[in-house]
Amino acid sequence: MTPENISVARAQSGSEDAFAELARKHSSQIYKCSPRMLQKREDAEDNPQNVLLQTFRNINSRGQITLFSTWLVRVAINAVAVYAVGPDSPGDLYPGRQH
Repeated sequence: MTPENISVARAQSGSEDAFAELARKHSSQIYKCSPRMLQKREDAEDNPQNVLLQTFRNINSRGQITLFSTWLVRVAINAVAVYAVGPDSPGDLYPGRQH
């Protein structure tokens, strides 16, 4: 097991410290892609925090995560896709927002 796989396993077991370590290591990927995917600056600034919160809430429900960075970027892309559908759609990370 790699050190990252160990951190993922610890995070899946409920370790907030392990998740924080993973988030610090990989959050720059979301910060880089958010402005490219979202039109509004405010949304691009909120997206990374919302994506990290969603991954934190769901990490223990995932099976084996081979590459945390790949899963994190996939969550970010899915969040943008849901955002594009419209306000208050199922899975919307921005409930109550106005388009």
